[in-house]
Amino acid sequence: GIASRPPSAPLRVRVLDRPRSGGGSKNQCRLPGPHAGGRRLSNATVAALRSQLPVALLSAGVADAPLEVVYLPDRPDSLCDQARRFGEADVLISPHGAHLVHIPQLSPAAVFVEVTPWAAAWLGHFASVAASIRLRRLQLCSLRPPGERSGLAEAQCGRDKRRDVGCLYNAMNCYELEVVSRNGTSPCAKGQGRCRCIGPALRQ
Repeated sequence: GIASRPPSAPLRVRVLDRPRSGGGSKNQCRLPGPHAGGRRLSNATVAALRSQLPVALLSAGVADAPLEVVYLPDRPDSLCDQARRFGEADVLISPHGAHLVHIPQLSPAAVFVEVTPWAAAWLGHFASVAASIRLRRLQLCSLRPPGERSGLAEAQCGRDKRRDVGCLYNAMNCYELEVVSRNGTSPCAKGQGRCRCIGPALRQ
């Protein structure tokens, strides 16, 4: 994708994040603490993306480009505005969510990076969509949220399908997504095959 672009072409690398206000009208989370965050990207994750982007662009032979962070509105806006957020990006990085139904608006040469919640790395909705339109997709997987107190292993939590009160519901909807923790570790370093580390994902 991006490596085949002319070196002089401006590149748009966009993080499309969920609202800072949290989940939304249907979100049942009632969790205290700074990490309860409606599946938005943590500040540490955005900072890691921002710091590693220049090296990734240099290794791909692409002119330097800033990391643009765009937040989804609290309530859906026009269909044209929704589609434009995708169509304008050459590299789109975004947390898992229903808004990703618009990934077909991305250019065929674009790269789509999906950030999946802890216990939900198996989610394949948008992997299938990306494959059907031959869009390159990479996956970043989140660490266990610091406030997650179920005591269940990740695989056990991933099978808990209880609505509103289950471990998987909380993991998917009630916490920020932190791909890089304070000590710099990430699930990709633990042998989770489908997950990518931020640096290698951006270089790809």
